[in-house]
Amino acid sequence: MNPANVAQYTALPCVATIGGSWMLPAKTIRTGDWGYISHLAHEAIALTKQQC
Repeated sequence: MNPANVAQYTALPCVATIGGSWMLPAKTIRTGDWGYISHLAHEAIALTKQQC
């Protein structure tokens, strides 16, 4: 799953939530850039709200 195909998953009636490694890039974790990780999580939330 990635931002480009979130809509395909959220359109399925059996999908209640989404997630993916794209929200937690290894380099971002290593550098402790929690602000960017938070930004990616907020983007994921926005993507799912567009589908509701």
